Amino acid sequence: LGIEGLKVKHDQEVFIAKKPVDFSERVVDIIRSKNQQKRLSFHALKYIQNNHSVKENKRFMAKYVQISHKSW
Repeated sequence: LGIEGLKVKHDQEVFIAKKPVDFSERVVDIIRSKNQQKRLSFHALKYIQNNHSVKENKRFMAKYVQISHKSW
């Protein structure tokens, strides 16, 4: 699955479908709805800012270095 390990919620930051036809139908729904576009965009951007910012990446790397040094 392409989103494993990410802290995202279906129909909030992303939409998830098991079959290609379901995915394409959902894309069409979003294209047709400005409200859905705005909502999905808002939550996706907020997720990226909170989880993938420079500050968050530095915090992650510091933690990773600390953990990796313990295993040496």
